[in-house]
Order: sequence, then structure tokens, then C-alpha cells
Amino acid sequence: MALAAAARPFVAKTSPRAAARRTTIVCASDPMQVVVTGAGGRTGALVMKKLLVRPSDFRARGVVRSDKSAAQLRGWGASDEQIVMGDLLENGQEVLSKAMEGADALVIATSAVPKIKPLSLIPVLLAKLTGKQGVRPEFTFKADQYPEQIDWLGQKAQIDAAKAAGVKKVVIISSMGGTQKDNFLNTIGNGNILVRSGHCSGEGSAPPQQQQGCLVGPLRGPSSLPACRSAPPDLRAIIALPLCASAVAYAKGHGPACPAASFRRRGSPFPTLQVWKRKAEKYLVDSGLTHTIVHPGGLIDKEGGKRQLIIDVDDKLIAEGSKHRSIPRADVAELCVQCLLLPEAENRSVDLVSKEPGDAPPTTDFAALLREMPRNCSYADMDATVAA
Repeated sequence: MALAAAARPFVAKTSPRAAARRTTIVCASDPMQVVVTGAGGRTGALVMKKLLVRPSDFRARGVVRSDKSAAQLRGWGASDEQIVMGDLLENGQEVLSKAMEGADALVIATSAVPKIKPLSLIPVLLAKLTGKQGVRPEFTFKADQYPEQIDWLGQKAQIDAAKAAGVKKVVIISSMGGTQKDNFLNTIGNGNILVRSGHCSGEGSAPPQQQQGCLVGPLRGPSSLPACRSAPPDLRAIIALPLCASAVAYAKGHGPACPAASFRRRGSPFPTLQVWKRKAEKYLVDSGLTHTIVHPGGLIDKEGGKRQLIIDVDDKLIAEGSKHRSIPRADVAELCVQCLLLPEAENRSVDLVSKEPGDAPPTTDFAALLREMPRNCSYADMDATVAA
């Protein structure tokens, strides 16, 4: 019976009396020092807001890039000491060193954000007028903010900084769909092409960081050039080759492009955005740090605390056709905050969605939610690629 129960996604059940309150975790020691990166983003900001209203449990410190984001945190009660201004791409080591000083925990809420191509909306509008199905807008990423740089190299740097600073717990807000190579998130980005694990054989003179094979480039700048020498047989590398004018121009300065430059995205052999996220997750799992990895479904800007949460693993909520695919950002933020102190959240990796308001009592017992789903998401498919 226990095995049969574990095979189903867990839906947290609460009594009407319990639904009227949020579970409060009592912290007997000094407040936990928590760093939130991406605290200017829509989900990261909500994590900060929830931490700031619990000063007896948490001492929050947010990393933001803009004065506008800093002003928002101040409006929620953050002091100047609780705000770290800086760009993790420009001066990441300096920013992270300052942010991690004395920290007990880290919440990683940074993510590459796709931007819609305005002209791609024209065929979408025409399709709506004519009744044509399956026409979607196209997306790309800002220069120097591709998934490899933000979701892999950037998060890896944060994990390394946390470990060096003696941080005890890391929470990553990721995304569902990582096990599905044809997931929509892996089709956006205007040719953010990834070459299969292995190596390619280009000619010409590559920069120092690429002389030994298809290695990722610096955090700032083209992620990986389409010009490289043959890699050692044991090297497992994945290259991102953004097909844009700036990347092509940069590549021409370092020798002829290797065959990878002519590849087009062709489904499963070419994992994109989600694989960079999974590389960072696997790196965290292997780091030895206590961790929680949350894969929310579609994020919506609705009020939190009104829905019953559902957790599962390995994208089964997508693969098995669940009608529940989305979740409010506020509920994701609440779970992340709860996970900072819950023993049940230690070394967990789960998918997360919610029911509709009124369908069931809202979740209040987060320990039970995690306890009743003991399995974790698998990273067996990443064993070969993380070595890159």
C-alpha cells in the first residue's frame, strides 16, 4: 500500500480549521541570514517580501541590479545593509562575496528571461483572424543573457560562492519541463543551439579558454564560439551557439566556424534552456550542500495562499496529462521560504503546481506536503553532461 501511495502525486489535504491559517515555523535561535539573488525579479522579489515580514525567523539580504528594485525592497522595510547592488555578469565575484558574508542560506531566483520578437506577433494575429492553429510568437534573449550564462554559469558561480562562504542551505527556483527535450521552453531563443555532448572539429585559432575543446566562454560575452579544436576524447561538452549577427561577427575573428555552426535545432539531440537549468541543479546536488530544488509549473501573477498545492517528480504532471499546470508566484515563494527551515525539505527536488481556488482547501501544512512525496526528481540523464 505504501508503494502504491508513493506512485501518485501528492495533493496536500487540510482541514477547514487548518486552512484558515498559515503554518508558522518557530525558530528558537537567532534569525537565519538568507541571501536572495534575483531579488528584483517577480518571484525573487516575493521571496524577499515574505522573508522581510518575518524578522524573528529571517534576516534577508537581496541582490538586485537596479535602483528601482532596491527602492521596492526599501518600501517593504529592507535597510541599506539588506540590499546588495550589483550585476552578477559584470562583477559577480565581488557582488557574491559581499552578499554571502555571514549567510546561512541562499535562495537562487535568477533566470534567463526570453523576450518576444515584436514582428513575430504579426503571423500570430493573422492566425487568430483566419482560425489557423499552432502559430506561436518567437522569442530571443538579451545579448549576454542566454540560458548558458544565466542558468548554468551564473548559478554555478553562486553555488561555488555559497560553499566557499560556509552557507548551509541552497534553494533553487527552477522550472518544470527539464526532462522533456521538446518542451516549449527548449524551442525559444532564435537558434540558441546546443551541440550534443562530445566534441566538434573546427579549424583556426580559438581563444585560450577554447584551445582544448568546446569549452564555455567567459560569463560576459558570446557563450561559446563556433570555432574550436578537437576536444580530448573524455571531454563532454555542450556548446551554445546563438545565431545572431554579433555572435557570427565575433566567431569570424577566431577562425572558420566548425560544422556546428550550420546545425539547426532538431529536437532531442539539442537540449536548450532547460538543460542549462538542469546542469546547475545537478551541480548543486553533487556539491554536498543541503539543498531544495523547486520546479514550478507555469507561473501566474495571482494571490497566494488560496490554492491547494500538488507536488510530483520528473515532469509526470505534464507527461500524464494533469489539468493542473500552473501556480501563483506567491505560492512558489511561500514554499521556498518554508523550505529554509523544514527538515522535510532537505535534499529535495520536486515539481510544483496548484489547483484552482475553491477546488480544495489551500495548503497550510508544508511539512506534510513534502513528507507524503518522498521521491526526488532524477538527474541520471545529466551524469554525462555536467562533467562539461
